Parts: sequence; structure tokens; C-alpha cells
Amino acid sequence: MSKAEPIIAVSGLVYRYPDSPFELSLNEFKVQRGERVALTGPSGCGKTTLLRLVTGLLKAEAGEICLGGHKVGKLDEAEKRSLRITRVGSIPQELDLLDYLSVEENMLLPYFINKALALTQEVREECGRLAEALGLADKSARFPHQLSQGERQRVAIARALITQPEILIADEPTGNLDGETARQVLEQVGELIQERETTFLMVTHDLTLLDFFDWRFDLGTEAASS
Repeated sequence: MSKAEPIIAVSGLVYRYPDSPFELSLNEFKVQRGERVALTGPSGCGKTTLLRLVTGLLKAEAGEICLGGHKVGKLDEAEKRSLRITRVGSIPQELDLLDYLSVEENMLLPYFINKALALTQEVREECGRLAEALGLADKSARFPHQLSQGERQRVAIARALITQPEILIADEPTGNLDGETARQVLEQVGELIQERETTFLMVTHDLTLLDFFDWRFDLGTEAASS
């Protein structure tokens, strides 16, 4: 894929939930490699739905979605899963940390559940580096219930970054954090992704964080005008 080609490109998108009046219609949405984009809009406008469509977890009724040069709608389920595993890091609304695993084990979880990923010494060293960068180095043996909400959020971020993805997608990752902690977490994320030119697409309702991003895409406005 050439550098000029968007790493995320959506065109002519239409999606409807079965047995629901909801409809997402979007003419165009493009994100260039290495950009940090805030995805905003009122509740119910389809922000989480758009993330799930982009990553192939949902299938569009019409239109085209390209992710990392791949036409998502043309891939079978195994190919979409492989694309997500190898090239996309995801931080969901619910952190989904496993209480019976330590912080380090939660960070390494992608390597335990995906046969396509090999847990090497280099990966373990990367895990240690992420833990250090996110202030978790002294908490690696703890369990999620022993952490603050901000620390739990950092574990989820480390888990999303451990595979060194090209694209990091986050759905309201700072929603449960106070303003100061949210900004600290985003600054740490920024430092980690800058060196790798990782593309960052994040849903947020917190407009005080917009200065962290290169630009903002208001889905409520854009979808309404499509």
C-alpha cells in the first residue's frame, strides 16, 4: 500500500440493524497512516457501529470499506480475523480484563488465544517495555481487582499495543476516568504510538481531549449530511 493511500477508507456506506429503525449512512471517511482521529457525535449516531464495520465485525449492507489496503467486504471470516489479529489493536468500552490472570498475563492475552501469534522472548521484552512506559512495571504480578480504574485502563491499552499493530482503535477508553487521568493516559498512548507511526481512531464524548488529535470526525453531522 502506498503512503498516499488511506489506511482506513469508507465510501457509500449503508448499514441497518435488523428489526431496528437505526440506519448508518456515510458517503466518505478516510484516515491517513499515522493520523490521530477523534470520532465524535451524539449517543446513538453509530460511532461504535462504524468501528465494528471498519474492523469487519459487522457487514455493511452497501458501500466499500478498506482497511490497510484490504477490501473488508471481500474477505471471508478467517481472513477478517487474521487482519484484526495481525494489524489492528482494539480497546473496547468494556475492558474485558480476565480476573484470574495477572497484569502481565492480561497484557499477553492475544498470544495465548491466537495461534497466528508466537509468544517469543522479544514479545516478553516488549511486554516489559510497555509495562514500564505505562507505569505498570511494579504491578505485573497483581490481578485486575487489585488495580485502580486508571491502571486497569492502562493494562487494556498495553494489551492492544502488544502486537505492535498498525492501527489502534479505541471505543471511549477514557470514559470512566477523571479528566486529569484521562489526559495522562492519552499522553502515554501518544508517546507509544508516535515512534511506530500507529494510526489512532478513538471514539470520545470528551471534547476537552480534542487537542490530542490531528482532527475530528463528527459522525452525527457527517452521517446526517450523507
